[in-house]
Amino acid sequence: WILAGVLAIGLAGALAWTIRRPAPSLPVIRFALALPAGQLLNGNGGGHSLALSPDGVRLAYLATRLYLRTMSEPDVKTMPGTERYLGVREPVFSPDGRSIAFYALADQTLKRATVTGDTVSTICRADSPTGIAWGPDGIVCLPD
Repeated sequence: WILAGVLAIGLAGALAWTIRRPAPSLPVIRFALALPAGQLLNGNGGGHSLALSPDGVRLAYLATRLYLRTMSEPDVKTMPGTERYLGVREPVFSPDGRSIAFYALADQTLKRATVTGDTVSTICRADSPTGIAWGPDGIVCLPD
């Protein structure tokens, strides 16, 4: 019984140590992103120019139009399906990173595009926002 008691106490101690051990901190990653020749970041009237997907896999940015870069690939691509919208502002990723919402100045609407480019749909008409947030409860636009 003594041996069983010692083993039980040792097991309980090991379990407590494992549970209480602090989670390792994530490393800070820094990198330079050179835009392709002829591109300049464009806030289109002071809006936000960059959006990073929640998982850090993709970066969307504005430079005369909406571009998308997957961090594991060296090439930047025009955001599929958004080429026809001039005056794009305020890109923001969905919580799952599969869609991007943006404001289209030309027709004053909030739009949603899938990162694969299969669909671009209008969410609603909106006044020009100074920021867009997309959380688990939906999209919030900050008025101009």
